[in-house]
Amino acid sequence: MVRGGGREWLVLALDWRLSDAGLAWTQGVLDEHAALPAILTTHDLVWAEDDGTAHLSDNGQRLWDRLIKGNDQIFLALGGHYWPSGRTTLTNVLRTGPDAPVNSAKFESGYTIETFLKLPEPFEGDHSWMGILSWEGRAGDAGKHSGWSDDEPTCSLNLSGERFLQFVVYPVPVDSDPTSWSHAIPVGRWMHVALVNDGRHTVMYVDGSKIVRNAAEESRGISTLGKPFAIGGTQSAERYGQGFYGWIGDTRIVSRALRPDQFLMARGR
Repeated sequence: MVRGGGREWLVLALDWRLSDAGLAWTQGVLDEHAALPAILTTHDLVWAEDDGTAHLSDNGQRLWDRLIKGNDQIFLALGGHYWPSGRTTLTNVLRTGPDAPVNSAKFESGYTIETFLKLPEPFEGDHSWMGILSWEGRAGDAGKHSGWSDDEPTCSLNLSGERFLQFVVYPVPVDSDPTSWSHAIPVGRWMHVALVNDGRHTVMYVDGSKIVRNAAEESRGISTLGKPFAIGGTQSAERYGQGFYGWIGDTRIVSRALRPDQFLMARGR
């Protein structure tokens, strides 16, 4: 463990060709320090083409499959050996298992989705349309074609370049995408976000206050496709792109509309 930037980090300096026992040991270290963001280093991880586009090496693929993909706390992996240098982005976001009930739940009687978020201060770089949470799959595969793209998921919470929260959902009975928008959310502090649907309309709350730009269209249920629910990213064409830059805390999905005094944030009052 090292300390820098006002916090502790976990650095995993791995052998040239890590054995199965070494993989098990590394997983144990991650489990023991699950709250620490982790950086992984190894002899070789990717090889690059002349334009810098990188691809996993055989060793890198093994580490991805056996270690990195299943541990979302690993946010950076570094390797050497090959020339020229290059980089690639793969996403190990937190996902439900393939048979989780929430994957195919339709929530036609209503739902509440809650999460806690914190953006870094300063909030630097281009993080437009980074995903916060979503169900995987394509809207087009659910028979929904009226939205921005058939490739977007059927339900997602995202952040625009102006730091507006965007909640877009494709309801079960109709081909539409009622969308709610927040104000520009602050940086440097935790906030609570809730999406509440009563079986007819969806309302977004930020820190317990109802936002102004909630969708007016009727909205019943979520057109899920039996695919995982993910935290920390949103797919397009079933591929992850802009992962979440910041912190995500406790997240809850309830199959009914909750009152603000029933939100997770109310417990601390």
